[in-house]
Amino acid sequence: MTQCPACNEELRLVENQNTYRNAQTYGGSNTVLTTCCNNIITVSAVTTYRHRFNTHNNEYGEDDWGNVRKKEVK
Repeated sequence: MTQCPACNEELRLVENQNTYRNAQTYGGSNTVLTTCCNNIITVSAVTTYRHRFNTHNNEYGEDDWGNVRKKEVK
């Protein structure tokens, strides 16, 4: 259960799917009317980025930003 920040009851939104989708797609925030307490709240997406690192055999010894490898890889 997600709590409403205005009334602390179970959160119920007028435009449930569109609100979440808009925040996730555009990365901003939007306002939406709650039906649990008739208040307007701000909804924004929280995103965590996890990076994965893999070895890459580059025969040219240069990365995508033009950094040249100084010596041979061990």
